[in-house]
Amino acid sequence: MSIPARLRALAHRRMALSALRANSSLSVRLARYNHHAEIARALEAQGSASMTHALRAAGAVPGFIECRVVINVPGQEPFRLPAIIGRSSASAIASLLHSYFPDASISIQERCQCSLDGLDEALRVSDDVRAMLVDCQHQSRPGAALLKHFKIAARVGGVQ
Repeated sequence: MSIPARLRALAHRRMALSALRANSSLSVRLARYNHHAEIARALEAQGSASMTHALRAAGAVPGFIECRVVINVPGQEPFRLPAIIGRSSASAIASLLHSYFPDASISIQERCQCSLDGLDEALRVSDDVRAMLVDCQHQSRPGAALLKHFKIAARVGGVQ
């Protein structure tokens, strides 16, 4: 009995995140992360292709939901973090930000994509945001570090 591609992809995603926390040099951690993330993306693409065929045969419309955390700190402009796939991840980020900015207004905006176009890019961005979240967890003020990182990335032309 073979393990479904979806479960193998999940396992490789977890191995990729674990690689970031390993007690190894940065280059080794990055290489291991990239290796497992690439396998996970390939497995998800393989699984989504067969899933798409089954959904179309059933008359369902394929798509995905992107969630974006928006934080409005009093006295500052509202800031929108990059959209990610996964409500639970967006909720975790919102909770983390709220713990460091209790006076801020924090919301999660959801947008339904009614096709699978852009899914690969959305998964890549989601992986990047989750990796940054893991990195920020090791700092003294993770919520502030996460917000600072994305504000800097937005100023230098990064994803926002």
